[in-house]
Amino acid sequence: MASHGALSEQDISALQLQMSMKRANSGLTYDALATKSGVSRRTLISIETGTSRGSLDSWMRIYNALDTDFGAFLHGLKNPPPLENSKNLYPEMPLAEYIVQNETPSYET
Repeated sequence: MASHGALSEQDISALQLQMSMKRANSGLTYDALATKSGVSRRTLISIETGTSRGSLDSWMRIYNALDTDFGAFLHGLKNPPPLENSKNLYPEMPLAEYIVQNETPSYET
């Protein structure tokens, strides 16, 4: 991770991935999330797809609208959860892959 508390590209990717998964899991469209968060649809798409990093205010509004504690997630980037108690057999795995393994929505009926 970058020094001085800055977020690395991997951290930004993890944030984008979690945002996308949380939005999908909640069933919110971009329009619905835009209304709920106060962040424009265009900005949501730009942030989620990685064409923009977005502002801290935008991220906080989005995560709040997704009922997710943004501060706790940022803390998790700098202090990842212990993996020995999870199904993850590869402790060196990047955070984005850890999120996919542990938060991927189930499409079973």
